[in-house]
Amino acid sequence: CSHILQEQIDIIQPKLLLILGKVAAESLLKQSQSLGAYRKMKNYYQGIRAFVTYHPAALLRNSEWKKLAWIDLQNLQKDLKESEDEFVWMLIIVTLIGIILDVVLGSMITNSIIKSIHQIEVGLLNFFRYISGETQELHNLQVTSRDEMFDLAKITNDNIEKIRVGLEQDQIFLKDVIQVANDLKQGNLKIRIVKDAHNQNLNELKDVINSMLDSLNNSVQSAIKNLERFDDNNFVHKID
Repeated sequence: CSHILQEQIDIIQPKLLLILGKVAAESLLKQSQSLGAYRKMKNYYQGIRAFVTYHPAALLRNSEWKKLAWIDLQNLQKDLKESEDEFVWMLIIVTLIGIILDVVLGSMITNSIIKSIHQIEVGLLNFFRYISGETQELHNLQVTSRDEMFDLAKITNDNIEKIRVGLEQDQIFLKDVIQVANDLKQGNLKIRIVKDAHNQNLNELKDVINSMLDSLNNSVQSAIKNLERFDDNNFVHKID
């Protein structure tokens, strides 16, 4: 029957074993001792604490042994309670460790989020200063954490780069407009705005200005031709 007992132990995995009688003790513990010696020893079977006491048949034969068996059962109960207390304390310790880890990890995650938010804040402030003309240097958002904040910073950086390229294109366009205006001051009516802006409204303004310059140049050229005719005393033509 030993294999059946072993299967039951494997399934139940008890914390304590109660062995009844000397024959069972010798079979399981593989020792040859008196029952009294077994009762006084700390016995273990496959790492499981084992208590040895009198077999019920022996107690029927000798009622004096009942007191000793009762003491054995009390010792077993005491050991079981200590095991339960150890389990409770272990559970408390594991719970406390879990709480501490949650607090530590939560603090680390919070600090990481705060750091990422600060990095995004610094980057956006630099971007706003660039747009307002307070600085000529534009820096990307520097987020080192590999989380949602990193993805947000990457998307923001891509859009900031598009805006930067557009603003630089518009600045080149405005420089061209200023150059055209200066040439007009010098009387160069053939000059035109040739650069394209990123802003479509500025491109529309460019077309309007160039059209006005074409009309102005045509009018001036017509006036010059009529004035040349006036020099020849030809007053037939009118200046439009």
